[in-house]
Amino acid sequence: MTVTNKCLVPYKEIENAQTTQLTATVRTILDKITSTNHSGAPATVTLYKVPNGGAFGVSNLVKAKTFAAGESYTWPELVGHTLNVGDSISGICTVATAVNLSISGRENTN
Repeated sequence: MTVTNKCLVPYKEIENAQTTQLTATVRTILDKITSTNHSGAPATVTLYKVPNGGAFGVSNLVKAKTFAAGESYTWPELVGHTLNVGDSISGICTVATAVNLSISGRENTN
């Protein structure tokens, strides 16, 4: 088995429409997830851990987090979780271009 440390999602803006942020193509362990509100106003981000073939919803809600202007957050609710092939992280922000997202982790391949 080969384990590769990787930036899975470079810093990107979280959209104001529900969007898949990451889909695992191999078994993936999430190590660091960060977000910063770089706007001058509060914004709420909601993230979901969606199983392969599923859809976002209450059953796979991770957290809804309201960010103050300039606030950063490391999403400890997701650190250490495993995504199997086809599993994804989906998210939405109440304000377009306000909060960014970065995810790094380890991909396990045979």
